[in-house]
This record gives sequence, C-alpha cells and structure tokens, in this order.
Amino acid sequence: MKKITLLLLLFSGVFTAQNSVTLDASKTWKSYVAAFNVADNSYAFGFEYDFSKNKATFNSNELTLQPNFAIWAENASSWNAGWFSAANTPNKNVEVSGFVEDSSLAGSDLTFSGNVDAVSINSGYKVEAFIKALDPSNNYATVTNKRVEITSADVNSGFTVTASASELPAGHIIQYGFSVTGLIADPAEEGNLGSVVVSNPATSNPTPTYDLLESFNGTGLEGTFGGAAAAYDADPDGGSDQVIKITNSGAEVWQGINVVLQNSYQLTAATQLTMQLDVYSTTPITIAPKAQGGVSGAPDSVTSVDHTGTGWETLILTFDKSLDGKVPANGIYSDFALHVNWDTTNNTFGAPDGRVFYIKNLKGLLTAPPADPAPTDAPPTPPTRNASDVISLFSDAYTNVTIDEWGTSWDSADISDVTIAQNNIKKVNIGNFLGVSFTSNRLDLTNFTHFHIDIWTETATLDKSLNHKLSNHANVEAGETNAIEFSTTNASNPSLPNPNPGTWISYDIPLSDFTIAGGGKLDRESIGQYIISSNLGLVYFDNIYFYKASTASVDNNALLGFSMYPNPANNILNISAKETIEKAEIYNVLGKRVMSVNINKTSESISISSLASGVYLVKYNVNDKVGTAKFIKQ
Repeated sequence: MKKITLLLLLFSGVFTAQNSVTLDASKTWKSYVAAFNVADNSYAFGFEYDFSKNKATFNSNELTLQPNFAIWAENASSWNAGWFSAANTPNKNVEVSGFVEDSSLAGSDLTFSGNVDAVSINSGYKVEAFIKALDPSNNYATVTNKRVEITSADVNSGFTVTASASELPAGHIIQYGFSVTGLIADPAEEGNLGSVVVSNPATSNPTPTYDLLESFNGTGLEGTFGGAAAAYDADPDGGSDQVIKITNSGAEVWQGINVVLQNSYQLTAATQLTMQLDVYSTTPITIAPKAQGGVSGAPDSVTSVDHTGTGWETLILTFDKSLDGKVPANGIYSDFALHVNWDTTNNTFGAPDGRVFYIKNLKGLLTAPPADPAPTDAPPTPPTRNASDVISLFSDAYTNVTIDEWGTSWDSADISDVTIAQNNIKKVNIGNFLGVSFTSNRLDLTNFTHFHIDIWTETATLDKSLNHKLSNHANVEAGETNAIEFSTTNASNPSLPNPNPGTWISYDIPLSDFTIAGGGKLDRESIGQYIISSNLGLVYFDNIYFYKASTASVDNNALLGFSMYPNPANNILNISAKETIEKAEIYNVLGKRVMSVNINKTSESISISSLASGVYLVKYNVNDKVGTAKFIKQ
C-alpha cells in the first residue's frame, strides 16, 4: 500500500498540464500603456487603453504591429506638457501592450508562439512577445514577465515564449500578447517607422517564396527617370553575368529606373509582402523600391531598404509602408521601379549625391495575373453614312483617318488591339489618361455635329467619369491653341449609367455640348489630339468617330415609318419605326434637352413619368436621318 501511494505522488508531480496559445483575432484583446520619462527612463504613469488605438491591426489571424500614433495625435494640439517638453518634442517613451487575459491558464505550463512574417520596424522601437502573471491579491503586481524581442532574424522561424506552471501560479491573472516600446510617434512619420507582422501558423505562410523575376543579365532595364543614369555593365565583383550599374547624378531629386518584367508577382498580407534584390555598393545607401503596374486596381506601393556598404548584399524589400503618399502593397503587380536615393531622416527622396551601385536578381512570389474581364459581343454596327459626313478615328464600319499614335509617349495608358466577335476593339487600361495623336493629319470638325463612341467596362460606374477632350492645334508648331471637352458622369446627359448595365454603352454627344477646356475658345477647325481621362480602369473602345447628323422634317415621319402613342401621354410614350431607331432625345418648349435614350431597335417604350406636364418635342435618329414629332405630357 505504501508503494502505491508513493507512485501516485510521483505521477501527480510529473504530469503538469501543458497549454499552447497563438494569435487569435476572435479573442478579446485588451491594452495598457506604461509611460517612462525620456530623460532618465524612470516610470511616470500607466493606464488602461483602447486596443483599437494601439496601431495593432488584425487581418484574419495576422497582426501588424506599429508604433503608437494616437497619443501624439490626441495631445499635439496643445503640446500637452505630460507628453511634450516643447512643440514636436516628446518627453515620454511608451510601452504599449496588446494582450489576451485568460486566468484558466494559471497553474499550467504555457507556450505562446507564432510566425514572424515581416520585420521593418524602425530601430528606435522594440517589439516583444510576452507572457505575464499578475497577483490580484497584491494590487495586481506583476510576478512573472517572460519576454522575447522580435527581430528580423525571426522572419521565417517565428517567436516562442514559454513559462512554467510555477511561474504562473493558480489564482493569478495570466496575460499573453505583444508590446511596442519607444517614443510616442508622430503620425506624419508613419510611413517611415515600419512594422512587425506576426501571424497564426495555421492561417499564414511563414516561408516567403522568392522566384526569379529578372536577373538583369542584359535584360530588364526599361529606362530611367529624373536624370538617373543606368546601363548594363560587368559585375564589379568579377562575376561572369552582366548587371545594371546605376548612377545618382544631376539635380533632380526624384530619380530612378523602371524595370520591365515578363511575369507578374504577388504582394499581399495573406501570402507575403516581401521581395529580394541583390545590390552592390561600397558605401551605405538607402533606396526606395516601388511595386507598380497593379492588376485589377492593386495600389502602387513604395518601401525603403538599407544597404550597409559591404559589396553584394541580398536585401529584403518589405512593402508594408506608406511612403511617397502610397499604401502597403495588396495584389498582383506587373511592373517594378527603383528610386535610387531615399532620405530616411526626412522621409522623402534624397538629394543626388553621386552614388554608384549595381543590382541583379530581382525575386518575388511569381504568379499568373487573373484574366481580364472582356465583352463577349461586339457593339451595335454604325449606320451607313456618306463618306463626306463621317470622320472615323477607329471603326470597322468606316475608313479610318491616319493616326500618328494610339497611346502616346506622354500618357499613362496601356493599350492593345483585340478581336471580339470578329470585330476589332481597343483594349485600354487607362491609368490616368489615354492620348491619341494625329497632329500630322489635323481634323476640321467645324461642320460636324456629333461625336460617337462605344465603350464596355466591368468596373462599377457609381461616381465614376469618362472625359473626352479634343485638342485644337491651329498652329501646329505652337502645340495646343485651345481645347474643348465633355465629361460623361452619372449626372451628365448622355450619362454614364449607374448601375453598370454590363453591356456596350453607346454615346452620341453633340459637339455643341462640349465646353471650353483651354485657350478660351470653342474652335475645332484643327483638332490634332483626342484625350480620354477616366477612373474606370480597364475599358474597351470601338466606333470612335465624328459625323454630320442629317435632318428630316416632321412631314417625313411617314417616310421613316415613325409612329408615336399615346398622345397626350401620362407615364409611357411608345415610339416605333420601320428601321432601327438609334437614339431618341426629348426637348422642352425652351429647346432644352431633358431626356436622351439609346434604343438601337425598331421600337421602344420610354418612361416620361419624371417630366412635368407640357408640350415636348421628340427627336429621333433612323438610318442616318433625324425626325421630329411633338407630344403632350399630361
């Protein structure tokens, strides 16, 4: 019996409960701020805090930790003496903690672990993972404080904090979480102070993938900007492959190179926000890589990275910052750029300093971009017109004039020719604007009445616009002498319909509705450029032309086979013709157009319920002819 008792005692001492925890966004996260005087790092005060102000952001079970900016923002208006010794001069360091409280973990061994996905935190700040035990019977004194600092060395390997059962006594409050320690942070410096990204191993990808995107061995250099010089050169360390030599010279601050890639890469918090670039320099430098050419609206993103000046170094580019007014990367990208000089102190592009460095082997997560949305049918076929009554920039239905450039060197669009339903179409990622130049074949549009264009886009049209500008070049040597424009919006007439109908949208815009866009005149006798600006992104274009609208008297309605009923009408006006009615416009007795409807069929029921009672004129287009008829709205 004594032996059995002894064995039971031994077993009860050996089998201590083991608990493991990791990041879990579904838990209740609390926060506490401990403030320390900058002068001597002595404790000043502490208080419970709102976790949402921590600048600790969950994305699923991934957590981005940044310095605290809210304290500065809340106290800077008066430069509160509790936080500042003078304007813009903080007098407090803070340890801002975010944690989960779970007293059921007391009395057991505990492991707190997770992945470290990215570390770009400024060296003035320290991020730690911790496990604490607080004694509620002794004014919540901290009896255990196990901590590990998270550094760049932990990327790919993760963090682990452990505490034994004896360090977490029964009856104590157990906390596990993270702290960010350093000066209260100026919100204006957010893009320069970096972050640490940690995650739950079950929901993240702890090991970044670095596929070779471009070796720069005689390929990949698209061009330079801002006065930077770049060329293929021999490896300064004696390697057999060519590399790109970059020189920061001249007076321009904003300098760099653009890179052309054959494949796209992905940068998201759910996959990875990092890339690699081999850089050679014999002096310490800071550069600012840029992810650009975002697919499906992925935002441009600029980061910064330091080189220590020891020759070839493989740099990790972490696109989690908000430099140059950009935002953290999130999506698929097809292009890349490199700003050659970044001033970390002032958080902006650095002044040229003559630096010379070399690059090779750009790597990232290789991915195939999603297929672009596209229409499956062609737009309506334009009507037959006399050659003298139409000037076509692009249409299979007419003879097109000579165009110097579709997509000029000075626009931001990406344009390509595609065939859809046996019809030639222009596919355009507009960027900010598309330029179409024909200055060597300027057009006299004085006697033309309308501008026509067909568009298709999958982009939601709410609060979007598509703007048409015609640049007049009366003196070609002087460039633009005046310009006119028309903006299609949700409120214009004709409008950019909302919601997006998901079909081709046809516009016939009277040139008389164009307004002055420059030069103080409405002249259009020497149009040399057509410029489209829009925030719609990807748009397909067809049938871009100018035409003279024919006219027909009211007496010719019978000839056109036009009929209209009822008249007077209350809410619905029915119209029909022997041939396709392309469009109908309704004018009030003052001659103001109050409604425009694209029809493209032989009959239509038009809702006129929004019109006030009175006499109206309906003007319609049939086979390049215009007819009119009066009706009464009751």
